[in-house]
Amino acid sequence: MRRGPDKRHVIITPFSETHPSQTKGYQLPVRPVFIVHGIGSQPKGEVLTAVVEPWVQFLGKHLGVDNVRLEAELRPESGPAHATITFGNERWEIWEAHWAQSFHPLKSFRVLTWGFSTLLHHTGSIFQGLIPILRGPGYPDSTQFVYQRRALGVRSKLADKLGGYPAVLLFVPLHILSLVLATAFFLLSQLPVGLFQPRLGAVITKLTEGLVQGPGDMAAILLSETRLASMKHELKDLMLSKAGSASANRPVPERATVIAHSAGATVAFAALSDPSLWETWDRASTGPKEISFLTVGSSLNLAWRSDHNHPIWRRNLDPRVRWIDFWARYDPVPHGPPVMEMQLKARGSDGGVFESVRVVNQDNPFSDHVSYWGNHPEVVSRFVHEIANVPEDAVGPPAELEPSGPPGPVSLGQAVWLALEDIKRHRNWVGTISLLRAYVPAAILGVVTALDFLTPWNTATVLGGPVLEFILPDEGNGGGLGPWLLVNLRSHPIQWLVGFAVIGVALYSLWQIIRLWVVEPKLSQNYPALGRGKNQN
Repeated sequence: MRRGPDKRHVIITPFSETHPSQTKGYQLPVRPVFIVHGIGSQPKGEVLTAVVEPWVQFLGKHLGVDNVRLEAELRPESGPAHATITFGNERWEIWEAHWAQSFHPLKSFRVLTWGFSTLLHHTGSIFQGLIPILRGPGYPDSTQFVYQRRALGVRSKLADKLGGYPAVLLFVPLHILSLVLATAFFLLSQLPVGLFQPRLGAVITKLTEGLVQGPGDMAAILLSETRLASMKHELKDLMLSKAGSASANRPVPERATVIAHSAGATVAFAALSDPSLWETWDRASTGPKEISFLTVGSSLNLAWRSDHNHPIWRRNLDPRVRWIDFWARYDPVPHGPPVMEMQLKARGSDGGVFESVRVVNQDNPFSDHVSYWGNHPEVVSRFVHEIANVPEDAVGPPAELEPSGPPGPVSLGQAVWLALEDIKRHRNWVGTISLLRAYVPAAILGVVTALDFLTPWNTATVLGGPVLEFILPDEGNGGGLGPWLLVNLRSHPIQWLVGFAVIGVALYSLWQIIRLWVVEPKLSQNYPALGRGKNQN
């Protein structure tokens, strides 16, 4: 790897000297890709890095690091962040539509009241997202045979059943607590707290600013048509300038790809449903014939449930837009698959391709929303398939599709097939971790308590005595862990909570050690960065 004159411009080498692009006057066909980030004032190039890095890892692993070239400029002084991936007869030009700075934020009062009403009125949709039987009929399977719905696997199914319902039970008190805290925070933000407690006032101000610049983006999308128009202009202008240009050596691209995350999905939907975009391309005959619209952890469900009469729903997606929606069960933003009524309204009477794809990221409500990018088997492979427009008959095992030339659609077909074959292993691995995370602490406590009651070994005292003595030095706990729990649950609730907090921190620390020494090295071997690890050639 070497750096250009500007240290922000990174070039990864080596690259074949006989590559077609070395021929004078030759230009590879371009596949334009547009990345639309989610909420928050994210620095330019941050989301582009998070999205492109796994692609390079995926291609480098399956096609060989010597056959893949990456160029990136993440923080140009003017213009959008962009990257180029070149391999074989493929050239992907990737642009980030950075809409975060294209509008003035709403007043804090409006954002806070909108956020509270969202928490209050979307309780039912969150339950529906966590409990599959409440969702109603699902969408039909994909028409593409290689991406037809895959079985979850035994362990993943168990995690779905045994982990999902405890998550719902845990959600109830946490959701009520969040409503109480949101009310208290709103009252404090409206009072001159800083006059009496400057430090507390400064904290409240910082938190308010964070909310206005984070979830406030979604409020701005739904509550201000002027702000939304400014946001979608960033993507429209970028697409018209980058996907609609053509020359003698650079033909109009057959397909462009738009990948939108979280609130960016609503911004991208507004841009792609704008008739002026397609009218401009149709008049000049310079636009792509098809657009793959890939929404990831989409906010469109939230937009629909918040206001299904919003002006954004007056326009439909053009039939030339292929809409594929990726969602994870524990992602708190989409709360499950796209609402059926919303999807029908968005597609309109002209129809067009739509596909709902449930993926398994980490089965964790705290991380699922931001972990799509690293899901190689289910998400990255589909991105590659859509961007390169890999033919269905090119997807197959390496034994059947032995490449005879440089990496191209055939090799990409092999890479997609290998990733699909890894889905079951990936889901079972995530399911195992979810079950361990949910039930191992309770199982250990149950076994220790049972042994203490059923055997003369005094197991709980041996295992829990030192910890309990440290927590409650003035209390007798020679009766073991079981009796101690029963007594202190009533008489010492504060100490009981402290004790479990200490045990929880200890278990969490143990998991982080296992993750550091076992899990992360294993993941690095499976999906090595470009230039490291094993290749699958």
